Amino acid sequence: MTPLERYQFDGEQMSFYAPTYDQMDSLTFKMARDLADHEKKMGIKMDLVIAVANGGLTPAAKFAREAGIEEKVLVLGASSFHNMERTHRVVITHPLAIRLYGRKGIVIDDTSDGGFSMNEICNNYLPKKAQPDQLTRLKNLVTPSFLRPKNQPETAIWSGVHFVKDGTIFQPTIAGMHMGHEWIIFPDDMAETVATLGPRWLLQGVSENETLQRLGQLMHVKTIPDRREQVDYFWNKLLRERHLADKKSILISA
Repeated sequence: MTPLERYQFDGEQMSFYAPTYDQMDSLTFKMARDLADHEKKMGIKMDLVIAVANGGLTPAAKFAREAGIEEKVLVLGASSFHNMERTHRVVITHPLAIRLYGRKGIVIDDTSDGGFSMNEICNNYLPKKAQPDQLTRLKNLVTPSFLRPKNQPETAIWSGVHFVKDGTIFQPTIAGMHMGHEWIIFPDDMAETVATLGPRWLLQGVSENETLQRLGQLMHVKTIPDRREQVDYFWNKLLRERHLADKKSILISA
């Protein structure tokens, strides 16, 4: 994979990485290859991919294909962020639709930042989903041990993360790469990036022209010209919303 470029802007304490789709594809391929090695080592074959929404949705589908996991990707929603700021409170926003008893699933997310979401998912929420249902527990309870199947279903929950940051409390089974504390702007984060960083920089006193140039850099408009139209669309949308908000504030104060 080509090295990631680090972006640092004047007056901005936060630094950024902005991987392209090609770089994300390279990391996904590396993770699929690492999974194959780990499966061989452990003697276990994954049969299910669980995508953590929203960050894991896009990479999980490609990962499942390249890892040879044929079953459809299942979605689990969880969040520990609010307005791009991390919190320690993890909320399961979309529960997993199935039980995992006897299944071998790998959980995919794009980033382990603080690690709170993945820690909650893999070490608390999913192990509960991996317990046998009431009927199975009842059968095991009333069936003498010598009549039970010798090979009980084996459950395994692994994890894969594209970017693992320093200081995270969670270390996945497989990782694309380890990094520092830079903020990652993913290629499909355009609308959120413009809506969040645009106002941030304008409030810092950065001019509209400079703010638009920064957003263009993070979205690679020079190497991917088609993205200029998208950046301009979300930028103009932001300016319209700010203009309407200013007019509303003036009317209220009057």
